Amino acid sequence: MKQKIENILKKKKSLNRKGFSLPETLVAILIFSIVMTMLSGSFASFLKVHIAEKNNQKALEGAQYALNLMEKTIRTSVLSTTNGSTLVFAGADQGKIKLFDNSQSKCLAYLYDSAEMKIKMLTKVTSDVDIDGCGNFSDGYVTTDLTAANIISVAADGKVSSVGDPGKISISLTVKEGNGQPMVVGTTASLRAFDPAPAPVCTAQPANATMCDGDSIGFFLDTSSTVVDSCSSPLGSNPKCEFKCNAGYVKSGNSCVPIIYTCINYPSHASVCPADISGLVANQDAIAVNTCSVPQGSDPKCEYKCDTGYVAVGNSCVLQTFSCTGSIPSNATLCAGDDTGLSTDQSRTSVDSCTAAKCEYACNAGYGLSGGACLENNVYFSGFIERSTGYGSFWYSGNGKNSMTGMRSDYAYAPTEIRYDQALKKFTGGVYAFGVPFEDDCNRFVSYEMLSSDLSIGRVPSHSDNFTLYGDNWTCGSINNTGGGIKIDPVGESISGQIYFTGGSTDVWLTPSGNSINGSGGAWGTINVEFKP
Repeated sequence: MKQKIENILKKKKSLNRKGFSLPETLVAILIFSIVMTMLSGSFASFLKVHIAEKNNQKALEGAQYALNLMEKTIRTSVLSTTNGSTLVFAGADQGKIKLFDNSQSKCLAYLYDSAEMKIKMLTKVTSDVDIDGCGNFSDGYVTTDLTAANIISVAADGKVSSVGDPGKISISLTVKEGNGQPMVVGTTASLRAFDPAPAPVCTAQPANATMCDGDSIGFFLDTSSTVVDSCSSPLGSNPKCEFKCNAGYVKSGNSCVPIIYTCINYPSHASVCPADISGLVANQDAIAVNTCSVPQGSDPKCEYKCDTGYVAVGNSCVLQTFSCTGSIPSNATLCAGDDTGLSTDQSRTSVDSCTAAKCEYACNAGYGLSGGACLENNVYFSGFIERSTGYGSFWYSGNGKNSMTGMRSDYAYAPTEIRYDQALKKFTGGVYAFGVPFEDDCNRFVSYEMLSSDLSIGRVPSHSDNFTLYGDNWTCGSINNTGGGIKIDPVGESISGQIYFTGGSTDVWLTPSGNSINGSGGAWGTINVEFKP
């Protein structure tokens, strides 16, 4: 009860605590709004100024590009004026500066389009030899914009060249971007006059040839070039403009054409190595090789690499033969076709079964692969079969390599054993219901056994098949009836037959299935049989 009262008092105290009042909250919100509005205004003002400066800079760069191009072209050009020797940008041509560019052999004009507020360049499509072929600087010209629409005015002044007095031209552009302030940028170019007549030249100079010494001087008119087999003697004498073909070229009419050398006497069943047929200075006999020289095209030239399946012998490519190498494996047979169709020499190998590889030798029947060799099979037993009798349980147990044992639960003797003798190729011994086989002091009770073919001790007959285990139903010294047999063949690697014990309390079957012997009836379990070295 006391605890409950304390809880109620604590709850009342928490309810009596005061928070912020409405006026306090409204004042805080108002102050925050004022601060954010001031910050936003400052940022917007800064951003506006930054954008304006960037736009002005871009406009100036565009105008400067146009001025630089105009200055470069005007410097090596002949200008046309419409007002005598005084050059003005406007005038009768509606704002054109007309010129012939000697460096390009082209007629050009620079135009200020006041409606679009742009500087434009007009270029004649076809080439000319001088300003007289430029026409009206309108028809046959293509137009290219040099600036954006931000040029509000243009001014140009200067004079054309006269003898001993090179001319010059000054151009200024007033640039205004958006609502910004106008900016003026300008340039001045000096004019160059190339009045002297050009020196005479050798025309139609042939390629891949060298002018004879002294043939480029001492004549006064342009002279056609002539290809000759040998220069005139003495050098520099008439006729002029003689050309002799360079090394690797030969005179053909009035031209020099490549001398085509080739590889001769090349072998069959081969292909020329890359780049080996180029750069020859004479016809050359081919060389048969198995591998091309490195790097490609290096000396010696005219190497021919023999095709796959062929090998270089002397200067010919002959069919290459391959074979299986190494000693022939024992106890094995060559897989069909494994010694034909080889693309290289291959070592002989022993295998359990044939594959797509070549030079394989499969182990013969009765042999298995061990350590790369084919060895005779042994018989490996594992697992167990148990059967129940009136005298206790009896086990047939797999005991590993070549051994199977039998043991009875109510008999103290050591287990009896059936073994496979690899050297004699037969099974020996037997497994019995008693620890000692065929005791004389039996009391006429029935036993079920497995006997090997060699067991002929005392009153038990010998059997014929070395690989068969026999099941006998015997009473002391007499055989009542045979219980069949199971043939375990390590040569053929197979198990067949059946052992059937009858009599006693329960019938018993021992039946092979694949590589296993299964117990049924009065027996159960499995003995596994494996054939391997």
